[in-house]
Amino acid sequence: MSHPDAVKEMAAYTSFDLGGPTYQKKGLHPLFGEGIVHANGAVWAHQRKVMAPEFYTDKVKGMVKLMVESAVSVIIEWNREIESAGGVADIKIDEYLWNFSGQVISKACFWKKL
Repeated sequence: MSHPDAVKEMAAYTSFDLGGPTYQKKGLHPLFGEGIVHANGAVWAHQRKVMAPEFYTDKVKGMVKLMVESAVSVIIEWNREIESAGGVADIKIDEYLWNFSGQVISKACFWKKL
């Protein structure tokens, strides 16, 4: 959107009716349930309100160390692969990124703060 009046109108719109079309939800409910990624309306608003404090700047700053630790472990593994391949390696990063994300999420959610 580039027209100022349209942007202003969208910014003022407070209805919970915004969100993905319902036809996209039909077959995916068993997979996503009513999680925040898939929810709309009042359900989404409630979940967002519950989750928002976890993403305040101070909390995210506190997670940087564990993110860096997890990233460093991935880089070390990549360097090992490159060295064992003679200096050049074809690395499929998707599995590494899944593991990295899982590590960060599990550490952030379940590790006690020391």
